Amino acid sequence: MRMCEDRESVVAETEVTVVHEIAHHFGIDDERLHALGYG
Repeated sequence: MRMCEDRESVVAETEVTVVHEIAHHFGIDDERLHALGYG
C-alpha cells in the first residue's frame, strides 16, 4: 500500500497480485505472467 498513491492504485495492485498468485498455483511461471501483463 505504501507504493500506491490512492485507493484506485491499491485496488489495481491487489488485482494484479491476486491473479499473479493464482496463476502460480496453476503452474504459470513469472516469464509468462510478465508477457500477460501480470508481472
